[in-house]
Amino acid sequence: MNALEFRENLESGDLARCTAAAAAALQVGDGAIDAAAVLVTDRGRSRNTRFWSLEALGQFSERRPSRIAAAVVPALADQDAGVRAVALQILARMRPREAVEAITQLLGDTTRDPTDWSDSPRSIGDAAQEALSAIEQSKADA
Repeated sequence: MNALEFRENLESGDLARCTAAAAAALQVGDGAIDAAAVLVTDRGRSRNTRFWSLEALGQFSERRPSRIAAAVVPALADQDAGVRAVALQILARMRPREAVEAITQLLGDTTRDPTDWSDSPRSIGDAAQEALSAIEQSKADA
């Protein structure tokens, strides 16, 4: 899959095409980052497009941490709780200090985290606290 096909698949909003694009992200390379970074913040796009764009970006978190953090942080303001939850998961793994302020804004978000399938579902605010704790831990480890 080339960068144009990657973008077209994500733009489609079709679940099968979006997941195929996300699976090919590393193969596509920087072109995937460029496309996904634009699509993840395009509120006119479907939830599938924004969600799978984040999933694609998350695959580059170790290779391009600053670039990926900058692309993921704006997704914390998405209207969809699932998109916010995935953004928090990526940032919790990455632990970027520059995301603390944006993550802190979600501490009071009582919306149920739709990505949490545990018996005691957590809220987006709980996920934000977990992300902040991970960042604080990385500061302590440094």
